[in-house]
Amino acid sequence: MDLMYCESQLQVRTDEALAAGMSTLVSELHAAPTAVDRERSVREALLGTGFDWLAYGTMSRSGGRRVPTSFLTTYSHGGWTRRYFAERYYEADPRHDDLAASGVPSVWDLGDLERSASARSTPHMRRLVDDLAACGIGTGVFVQLVTAGAPDERTLISLQSSASDRRWISDSVLGRALALGLCLQDFVSRYTQRQAPTLERTTCSPLSPLQQEILHCLQRGQSDKQIAHGLQLTSHAVDYHMRQLRRRFSARNRVQLVNATL
Repeated sequence: MDLMYCESQLQVRTDEALAAGMSTLVSELHAAPTAVDRERSVREALLGTGFDWLAYGTMSRSGGRRVPTSFLTTYSHGGWTRRYFAERYYEADPRHDDLAASGVPSVWDLGDLERSASARSTPHMRRLVDDLAACGIGTGVFVQLVTAGAPDERTLISLQSSASDRRWISDSVLGRALALGLCLQDFVSRYTQRQAPTLERTTCSPLSPLQQEILHCLQRGQSDKQIAHGLQLTSHAVDYHMRQLRRRFSARNRVQLVNATL
Protein backbone atom coordinates (compact mmCIF):
# COMPACT_ATOMS: atom_id res chain seq x y z
CA MET A 1 0.00 0.00 0.00
CA ASP A 2 1.36 3.44 -0.92
CA LEU A 3 2.36 5.85 1.82
CA MET A 4 0.13 8.66 0.56
CA TYR A 5 -3.56 8.50 -0.21
CA CYS A 6 -6.41 10.94 -0.83
CA GLU A 7 -10.06 11.26 0.11
CA SER A 8 -11.26 9.50 -3.04
CA GLN A 9 -9.38 6.34 -1.99
CA LEU A 10 -11.38 6.01 1.24
CA GLN A 11 -14.22 3.51 1.03
CA VAL A 12 -16.80 3.91 3.79
CA ARG A 13 -17.55 0.72 5.70
CA THR A 14 -21.31 0.21 5.56
CA ASP A 15 -21.36 -3.01 7.53
CA GLU A 16 -20.76 -1.27 10.86
CA ALA A 17 -23.70 0.08 12.83
CA LEU A 18 -23.51 3.75 13.69
CA ALA A 19 -22.32 4.23 17.25
CA ALA A 20 -24.78 5.99 19.53
CA GLY A 21 -22.11 8.46 20.62
CA MET A 22 -20.88 9.32 17.13
CA SER A 23 -20.13 13.03 16.77
CA THR A 24 -22.07 15.19 14.33
CA LEU A 25 -19.15 15.56 11.92
CA VAL A 26 -18.30 11.84 11.92
CA SER A 27 -21.96 10.99 11.31
CA GLU A 28 -22.06 13.53 8.48
CA LEU A 29 -18.94 12.06 6.88
CA HIS A 30 -20.27 8.54 7.22
CA ALA A 31 -23.54 9.51 5.52
CA ALA A 32 -21.93 11.61 2.74
CA PRO A 33 -22.73 10.08 -0.67
CA THR A 34 -19.37 10.88 -2.30
CA ALA A 35 -15.76 11.77 -1.50
CA VAL A 36 -16.46 15.28 -2.79
CA ASP A 37 -19.20 15.72 -0.20
CA ARG A 38 -16.92 14.46 2.57
CA GLU A 39 -14.18 16.84 1.49
CA ARG A 40 -16.61 19.76 1.49
CA SER A 41 -17.70 18.96 5.04
CA VAL A 42 -14.14 18.71 6.36
CA ARG A 43 -13.05 21.90 4.62
CA GLU A 44 -16.00 23.80 6.08
CA ALA A 45 -15.08 22.53 9.53
CA LEU A 46 -11.42 23.43 8.93
CA LEU A 47 -12.42 26.95 7.90
CA GLY A 48 -14.38 27.23 11.14
CA THR A 49 -11.24 26.54 13.19
CA GLY A 50 -9.30 29.39 11.55
CA PHE A 51 -6.58 27.09 10.20
CA ASP A 52 -5.71 26.76 6.52
CA TRP A 53 -4.43 23.18 6.25
CA LEU A 54 -4.81 19.87 8.04
CA ALA A 55 -2.33 16.99 7.84
CA TYR A 56 -3.21 13.52 9.08
CA GLY A 57 -0.94 10.49 9.04
CA THR A 58 0.65 7.64 10.95
CA MET A 59 4.26 6.90 11.86
CA SER A 60 6.14 4.03 13.47
CA ARG A 61 9.71 3.54 14.67
CA SER A 62 12.25 1.17 13.18
CA GLY A 63 15.81 0.89 14.45
CA GLY A 64 15.31 4.03 16.52
CA ARG A 65 14.21 6.07 13.48
CA ARG A 66 10.78 7.42 12.53
CA VAL A 67 9.15 5.72 9.55
CA PRO A 68 6.02 7.25 7.93
CA THR A 69 3.38 4.61 7.28
CA SER A 70 0.45 6.59 5.84
CA PHE A 71 -0.51 10.16 4.98
CA LEU A 72 -3.83 11.69 3.89
CA THR A 73 -3.03 14.38 1.32
CA THR A 74 -6.47 15.90 0.65
CA TYR A 75 -6.38 18.70 3.24
CA SER A 76 -2.64 19.29 3.55
CA HIS A 77 -0.43 22.00 2.04
CA GLY A 78 0.71 20.36 -1.21
CA GLY A 79 4.07 22.11 -1.52
CA TRP A 80 5.01 21.54 2.11
CA THR A 81 3.91 17.89 1.98
CA ARG A 82 6.19 17.24 -1.00
CA ARG A 83 9.14 18.87 0.73
CA TYR A 84 8.49 17.24 4.10
CA PHE A 85 8.73 13.73 2.71
CA ALA A 86 11.25 14.33 -0.08
CA GLU A 87 13.67 15.93 2.38
CA ARG A 88 12.80 13.47 5.19
CA TYR A 89 12.10 16.35 7.55
CA TYR A 90 10.23 13.99 9.87
CA GLU A 91 13.66 12.79 11.01
CA ALA A 92 14.65 16.28 12.22
CA ASP A 93 11.27 17.72 13.23
CA PRO A 94 11.58 18.75 16.90
CA ARG A 95 7.81 18.69 17.38
CA HIS A 96 7.86 14.88 17.44
CA ASP A 97 10.30 14.88 20.34
CA ASP A 98 8.34 17.58 22.17
CA LEU A 99 5.14 15.55 21.90
CA ALA A 100 6.84 12.34 23.00
CA ALA A 101 8.21 14.12 26.07
CA SER A 102 5.08 16.03 27.10
CA GLY A 103 2.19 13.94 25.76
CA VAL A 104 0.10 17.09 25.26
CA PRO A 105 -0.80 18.96 22.04
CA SER A 106 1.88 21.39 20.88
CA VAL A 107 1.02 24.94 19.80
CA TRP A 108 3.93 26.41 17.82
CA ASP A 109 5.06 29.18 15.52
CA LEU A 110 8.16 29.69 13.38
CA GLY A 111 9.87 31.53 16.23
CA ASP A 112 9.63 28.39 18.38
CA LEU A 113 11.11 26.21 15.65
CA GLU A 114 13.86 28.73 14.91
CA ARG A 115 14.92 28.64 18.56
CA SER A 116 14.95 24.84 18.48
CA ALA A 117 17.04 24.91 15.29
CA SER A 118 19.50 27.36 16.86
CA ALA A 119 19.79 25.29 20.04
CA ARG A 120 20.41 22.01 18.22
CA SER A 121 22.39 23.59 15.38
CA THR A 122 21.65 20.99 12.69
CA PRO A 123 21.49 21.93 8.97
CA HIS A 124 18.58 19.54 8.47
CA MET A 125 16.44 21.34 11.05
CA ARG A 126 17.50 24.72 9.69
CA ARG A 127 16.27 23.73 6.23
CA LEU A 128 13.01 22.54 7.76
CA VAL A 129 12.35 25.97 9.26
CA ASP A 130 13.38 27.77 6.06
CA ASP A 131 11.11 25.59 3.91
CA LEU A 132 8.15 26.09 6.27
CA ALA A 133 8.60 29.84 5.90
CA ALA A 134 8.96 29.55 2.11
CA CYS A 135 5.66 27.64 1.96
CA GLY A 136 3.89 30.41 3.90
CA ILE A 137 3.22 28.33 7.02
CA GLY A 138 3.74 30.26 10.25
CA THR A 139 1.79 28.66 13.10
CA GLY A 140 0.09 25.44 13.99
CA VAL A 141 -1.12 22.76 16.37
CA PHE A 142 0.61 19.37 16.49
CA VAL A 143 -1.04 16.33 18.12
CA GLN A 144 0.21 12.77 18.62
CA LEU A 145 -2.00 9.81 19.54
CA VAL A 146 -1.41 6.09 19.98
CA THR A 147 -2.97 4.39 16.96
CA ALA A 148 -5.84 2.12 17.98
CA GLY A 149 -4.86 -1.52 17.64
CA ALA A 150 -1.21 -0.66 16.89
CA PRO A 151 0.66 0.25 20.10
CA ASP A 152 3.96 0.78 18.24
CA GLU A 153 2.39 3.25 15.80
CA ARG A 154 1.49 6.91 16.37
CA THR A 155 -1.25 8.92 14.69
CA LEU A 156 -0.16 12.50 13.95
CA ILE A 157 -2.54 15.40 13.39
CA SER A 158 -1.18 18.78 12.34
CA LEU A 159 -3.25 21.90 11.70
CA GLN A 160 -1.38 24.80 10.09
CA SER A 161 -2.00 28.47 9.42
CA SER A 162 -0.32 31.26 7.47
CA ALA A 163 -0.54 33.50 10.55
CA SER A 164 2.90 34.38 11.94
CA ASP A 165 2.23 34.54 15.70
CA ARG A 166 0.73 31.68 17.72
CA ARG A 167 -1.00 34.02 20.16
CA TRP A 168 -4.10 33.90 17.95
CA ILE A 169 -4.52 30.22 18.93
CA SER A 170 -6.66 30.70 22.03
CA ASP A 171 -8.05 27.90 24.19
CA SER A 172 -11.29 27.93 22.19
CA VAL A 173 -9.40 27.77 18.87
CA LEU A 174 -7.29 24.92 20.21
CA GLY A 175 -10.44 23.11 21.35
CA ARG A 176 -12.04 23.37 17.90
CA ALA A 177 -8.81 22.25 16.23
CA LEU A 178 -8.51 19.20 18.47
CA ALA A 179 -12.18 18.31 17.98
CA LEU A 180 -11.78 18.42 14.19
CA GLY A 181 -8.59 16.36 14.24
CA LEU A 182 -10.06 13.73 16.52
CA CYS A 183 -13.22 13.49 14.42
CA LEU A 184 -11.17 12.93 11.27
CA GLN A 185 -9.05 10.33 13.07
CA ASP A 186 -12.16 8.56 14.34
CA PHE A 187 -13.78 8.49 10.91
CA VAL A 188 -10.70 7.36 8.94
CA SER A 189 -9.58 4.71 11.43
CA ARG A 190 -12.98 3.21 12.31
CA TYR A 191 -15.31 3.73 9.36
CA THR A 192 -13.16 3.56 6.22
CA GLN A 193 -10.74 1.32 4.43
CA ARG A 194 -8.23 2.37 1.81
CA GLN A 195 -8.46 1.39 -1.82
CA ALA A 196 -5.40 1.26 -4.06
CA PRO A 197 -5.28 3.95 -6.77
CA THR A 198 -6.16 2.80 -10.27
CA LEU A 199 -2.75 3.14 -11.92
CA GLU A 200 -1.69 1.20 -15.00
CA ARG A 201 1.93 0.86 -13.93
CA THR A 202 2.31 -2.81 -14.83
CA THR A 203 1.47 -2.24 -18.51
CA CYS A 204 3.85 0.72 -18.96
CA SER A 205 7.41 0.67 -20.23
CA PRO A 206 10.08 1.70 -17.71
CA LEU A 207 10.57 5.40 -17.09
CA SER A 208 13.37 6.99 -19.06
CA PRO A 209 16.34 8.44 -17.11
CA LEU A 210 15.12 11.94 -18.00
CA GLN A 211 11.61 11.22 -16.73
CA GLN A 212 13.10 9.85 -13.51
CA GLU A 213 15.13 13.06 -13.10
CA ILE A 214 12.03 15.19 -13.68
CA LEU A 215 10.07 13.21 -11.08
CA HIS A 216 12.91 13.56 -8.59
CA CYS A 217 12.89 17.33 -9.09
CA LEU A 218 9.10 17.39 -8.77
CA GLN A 219 9.21 15.45 -5.50
CA ARG A 220 11.63 18.05 -4.15
CA GLY A 221 9.01 20.74 -4.78
CA GLN A 222 10.70 22.40 -7.76
CA SER A 223 8.67 24.44 -10.24
CA ASP A 224 8.65 23.75 -13.98
CA LYS A 225 11.02 26.70 -14.49
CA GLN A 226 13.46 25.35 -11.90
CA ILE A 227 13.30 21.87 -13.46
CA ALA A 228 14.00 23.30 -16.92
CA HIS A 229 16.98 25.30 -15.61
CA GLY A 230 18.43 22.45 -13.57
CA LEU A 231 18.13 19.85 -16.35
CA GLN A 232 18.93 22.30 -19.18
CA LEU A 233 15.62 21.75 -20.92
CA THR A 234 13.23 24.13 -22.63
CA SER A 235 9.95 24.97 -20.90
CA HIS A 236 8.12 23.20 -23.75
CA ALA A 237 10.11 20.00 -23.15
CA VAL A 238 9.31 20.06 -19.43
CA ASP A 239 5.63 20.66 -20.17
CA TYR A 240 5.60 17.75 -22.62
CA HIS A 241 7.16 15.32 -20.16
CA MET A 242 4.89 16.51 -17.35
CA ARG A 243 1.83 15.78 -19.49
CA GLN A 244 3.21 12.35 -20.36
CA LEU A 245 3.85 11.56 -16.69
CA ARG A 246 0.41 12.74 -15.59
CA ARG A 247 -1.16 10.55 -18.24
CA ARG A 248 1.01 7.57 -17.28
CA PHE A 249 0.08 7.78 -13.57
CA SER A 250 -3.56 8.87 -14.13
CA ALA A 251 -2.86 12.11 -12.25
CA ARG A 252 -4.81 15.32 -12.84
CA ASN A 253 -2.27 17.69 -11.30
CA ARG A 254 1.22 17.98 -9.78
CA VAL A 255 0.12 16.96 -6.29
CA GLN A 256 -1.53 13.76 -7.48
CA LEU A 257 1.52 12.98 -9.63
CA VAL A 258 3.86 13.34 -6.65
CA ASN A 259 1.59 11.21 -4.47
CA ALA A 260 1.41 8.47 -7.09
CA THR A 261 5.15 8.34 -7.71
CA LEU A 262 6.16 8.49 -4.05
